[in-house]
Amino acid sequence: MLDPTPPPPGTPRELYLAFDTLWSGSPAKPLTVSGRVKDAADAAPPAGTELTVTRTEKYSGATKALGTVKTAADGRVSLTDTPPTTGAYHYAFKYAGSAEYNGFTETKIVNVDKSRATLTLDRNNAVAAYGATVNVTATLGKTLTNRVVEIWADPAGSQPNRLIKKGAVSSTGKISASIKLTRNTAVTAKFAGDGGFYDASRTVNLWTKVAASTTLKRHYKTAKIGTVRYQYFRKSTQPLITHTVTPYPGRKVRTTIQYWSGGNWKLWSARNTKLTSTGKASFSFLSAAKAGTRFRVQVSYLPGTTATTAGDRLNYNTNGPWKYFVLTK
Repeated sequence: MLDPTPPPPGTPRELYLAFDTLWSGSPAKPLTVSGRVKDAADAAPPAGTELTVTRTEKYSGATKALGTVKTAADGRVSLTDTPPTTGAYHYAFKYAGSAEYNGFTETKIVNVDKSRATLTLDRNNAVAAYGATVNVTATLGKTLTNRVVEIWADPAGSQPNRLIKKGAVSSTGKISASIKLTRNTAVTAKFAGDGGFYDASRTVNLWTKVAASTTLKRHYKTAKIGTVRYQYFRKSTQPLITHTVTPYPGRKVRTTIQYWSGGNWKLWSARNTKLTSTGKASFSFLSAAKAGTRFRVQVSYLPGTTATTAGDRLNYNTNGPWKYFVLTK
C-alpha cells in the first residue's frame, strides 16, 4: 500500500496502476488489459499521461514493444493485444515520471491457454440390419485454423480399425461418412487440434444384427389359418428345420419352438445348435403331438459366451422371423 500521508511540498508523488481482473486468454484471440492509474489519495494524474507497454512471454523470454497508452480523465488506461500462441504473458506498463510524479512499472500476468474444441457425433446406439449402410455425421465447433476431422470405424473382433473419411468440415462444421455394417462397430470422430484448441474425439456405438432366417421342408401344402401362412406336414413326416445365420467360427444359434394352446403360444422346446462354416443349422423335428397341433419356430442370435448364448459378442441380439407349421394325419 502507498503511504497516504501527503509528501512535503515540491516532492514528486507516487503513482500506481490498479489492474482490472483478467487472468487468462486464448491464443490468437484479442484480450484487453486495463486498469486505473492513481495516487495514494485516489487522485488520477492529468489526462493524457503516457505509459509505454511491453509484452514478455515468461518461458521463452521473447519481448515485444506494444507502443504507448494514455490515461483518460479518470486515470483509466487499456490495451488490446492478440497473443500469438499459448504461454504466460507479462504485460509491463511503464511511466517514465515527471516533476510531479515518480515513475513506475506495473506488470500484469495473463495465462494464455488453448480452448476445448466442441466435437459431436450422431447415431449413438443405432441398431442396423446386417449389411446395412449407416450415415454418421460429425459436427466441429469453433477452432483457430484446423477444420479437418477424421472418422474411423473399429468393428468388433479382430478386424482392424480403419479410416473411413478425412476432410475439412462444411461451413456449418459438418462432415459425414457412410459405413457398411457387418459387426458391432465403434465409430470415432477425431480432431487433431491447432494453435488455439486442444485435440478432441468422440465415439459412438453402432449395433449390428446378424442375418437370420428359417426354412421348413417336407411339407405337402401351404395355407393360411386366419391371416398367418402355415406349412402343413403329415405326422408321418418329420419337418426339416434349417436356420441360416451369419457365420462365424464356433458360433451357435438358439432355436425356440412354441405350440398353440388355450389361445396362447407356449414353449414346446428350445435348443442350441452350432452353425456350419456356411452358417447353416439343420435338424428334423420329432414330435408325438396330436394331429392338428400348430407350431411356430424361430432362430435367435444371443451374444455372449455362456452355454446358452452364441459364443461371441460380435453382433447385436437378433431374432429371426417366426415360421409356422401344423401337423396333420
